[in-house]
Amino acid sequence: MRANRGIEAKLDQSEDAMRWLAPSNRAEYQVLRRRTVAGDLREPFPGLFGRAGTYGSLGPRGCAYRTLKTLAHLHPDWCFCSFSAAVLHGIHVPFAYLGPVHLAVSPGRYNTSSRAITRHERKHEAARVEEALVTPIDETVTDCLCAAPFADGLAIADSALHWHLTSPSQLKNHLSDHGRWRKGIVQARRVLMYADGRAESGGESLVRAIIIDAGFVLPELQVEMDDPLGSRSFVRVDFYWLLAGGRVIVLEFDGLQKYLSHDPEQPHATKKDVRNAIKKLSDERARESRINLTGATVIRLTSREARDASYVVKLLERAGVPRR
Repeated sequence: MRANRGIEAKLDQSEDAMRWLAPSNRAEYQVLRRRTVAGDLREPFPGLFGRAGTYGSLGPRGCAYRTLKTLAHLHPDWCFCSFSAAVLHGIHVPFAYLGPVHLAVSPGRYNTSSRAITRHERKHEAARVEEALVTPIDETVTDCLCAAPFADGLAIADSALHWHLTSPSQLKNHLSDHGRWRKGIVQARRVLMYADGRAESGGESLVRAIIIDAGFVLPELQVEMDDPLGSRSFVRVDFYWLLAGGRVIVLEFDGLQKYLSHDPEQPHATKKDVRNAIKKLSDERARESRINLTGATVIRLTSREARDASYVVKLLERAGVPRR
């Protein structure tokens, strides 16, 4: 019991610090492992532990951030790079790139990677985000754009611009100065051509990538339309096309987060969460009815539908969105 109280106290301390618990000795590790096997705890990274409830409430991105924050505390000399640095900078990195941990190391050591850690050759001086050493923001974004496919790279670049972590000119200059002959640089430059900080979610970036790849005319983003029921108010739409002859097409992306007051990865929603979601959905439908009164063609996409590129293309074709 005394050991359990000690473990509980350490788990409390780690949660207060927004970190996972790293055992201080082998006996403590064995206790934590037994509790993990029993389902009380989770091991999000080898040798790091947290309560199952905390793990479930954070979602993939929150868990990855806490892992990196813990590792930075345990290893203050580590420099995080690529997708790991992007998470620490505050970029909304797609879930597929949240592991393994990416480190920038001295030349000659980057070939000693493991399943949990990927090492890359360190090229420049590090920056600092809170207590973590990271590659500077423009280097970080460039690394991600060179490594990720177009759609995922667009989501990362959009997020960096949306949160004002960098600017298009800064990224362009960094690619110009450090991208020559680099693997993936052609893809990175293409992403930068289309990156737009007005995008408000990774889902919107994914939809825009499909629009670009399919050759459709590019929409304006987050356009404010006059509300036909109020002369001094407006409604803002995600994607907006103004066609020849004055016809307007609007595409609205329905991300799950829009309707939830809690993290979408959290498994348990309260009655208040459900009521709030219903109210937001009702408000959204009333808002759409006002957009319809303007005469615009309104189409909607859910997160699941947006992952089917052929469906998105067919929907845009049927709606009459022209190709370039």
